[in-house]
Amino acid sequence: MAYKVIQNSSDPDQDPLARKVAALLPALIPQATILETRIDIEAGPIKLNLLAKVKIGNATKTLLCQVQSKGEPKYLLNAIGRFQLAAKRFPNAYPVVVTTSLSREGRAVLREAGVGWLTTDGEALLQFDAVFIERESKAATTTVQNILKSARITQRRQRRLPLPFSARSSRIVRALLERPDQVYVLRDLAQEAGITLRTADLAAISLIEKGYAIRENGPIRLVKPKELLDAWAAVYKFQEANQLSYYYSLARDFEELATKLRALPADLRDNYRLTLYAGASLVAPQMRFNEVHLYVRGDLADWAKRLDLSPVESGANTILVTPYDAGVFDFPQEKKGLMVASNTQLYLDLVNLNDRARDQAEALFKESISRPKPGTLGELIKKARLERMGMRGNMTRQGLGDFVGVSADKIGAWEENAAVPNAEELTRLAKWLRKPIQYFQTSKTNP
Repeated sequence: MAYKVIQNSSDPDQDPLARKVAALLPALIPQATILETRIDIEAGPIKLNLLAKVKIGNATKTLLCQVQSKGEPKYLLNAIGRFQLAAKRFPNAYPVVVTTSLSREGRAVLREAGVGWLTTDGEALLQFDAVFIERESKAATTTVQNILKSARITQRRQRRLPLPFSARSSRIVRALLERPDQVYVLRDLAQEAGITLRTADLAAISLIEKGYAIRENGPIRLVKPKELLDAWAAVYKFQEANQLSYYYSLARDFEELATKLRALPADLRDNYRLTLYAGASLVAPQMRFNEVHLYVRGDLADWAKRLDLSPVESGANTILVTPYDAGVFDFPQEKKGLMVASNTQLYLDLVNLNDRARDQAEALFKESISRPKPGTLGELIKKARLERMGMRGNMTRQGLGDFVGVSADKIGAWEENAAVPNAEELTRLAKWLRKPIQYFQTSKTNP
């Protein structure tokens, strides 16, 4: 059967297939417990498709996996060369080629190079430490073929997702949905979202053609936010789009874990977002939850160490989520000292998960998306700054103060309603926070 090779690319649109290949490992190595997987691994000057941390018996090992479409020597030598380059960064890892089938000559080349193999025909050779697995049986073929079939279907579906919902283009959609009352100059929006003007322009054209937005002498404005959100939700699936890593926390309750999150250094606070039930419960309380999901960026092992998490196969209560795109970190909400994903992202993650999650999504929409409530002036300033911080990392209190020409302490006083900006300061705030001046004039009277 034909096997699609994962290209060595960080393109988020290719991630779903890479994750499906990672899903093959339990079928290909039934003796192993898969502790962790990562895709598109940087290894010096090259990339490898997959890194997997596995436990076989009492031995724990990191496998570096490279997918090859053919098992002939001339193709395998390319993989061997990649492993040699990667050895400096991963000196204790065991290299493994994953392919459809191997010729006799191909097996000899890999064995001589000290490289293991896994094939979709069910063959295997893993030889490290006290582990020796050699299998010629084709017992795994049916399971593997079913997974590969699903992988190819998923990839086709991902490739055919219409604009503007592909990973990078969706940053434009998220910005429009989070601030539906604003008019945007596309160049500025592209710069904030960290995408090319070409990508932003294609997304804008799609939005306008579908009737979700209009152009007003150049700038773009959203006109059908609910219809756009529904269209995005129709093609987005949380568990398919993101990579989930499962852990167990000994924390007695969510508040104990939340205390650890609040204690994170300032530079890490912008590197996580609570989502699903844990995130939504802080925005629109609806029900109890037993699992905590966090989008994180950075090394998973470091996050697990900081939060006292242990990887598990079952019974997880904390799930670290490697997102399909960095846009999920945009427009954060700070609730009770915790960083929560935007309302748009919370809704998308919840709405197609299951019936219980859909109820939570609808409650979130009713409470916080369709009828946002004005806050005090300080609350509005803080909310606008955090939105901009998600799009532009230097929009801290100090960063905003530098732009506006006041101290970080003064920004803090405004946000805490201990002081009020004068007309000139408010005008500069509106400029740098990209809000119309009317946004701040709709606030409730400060206490």
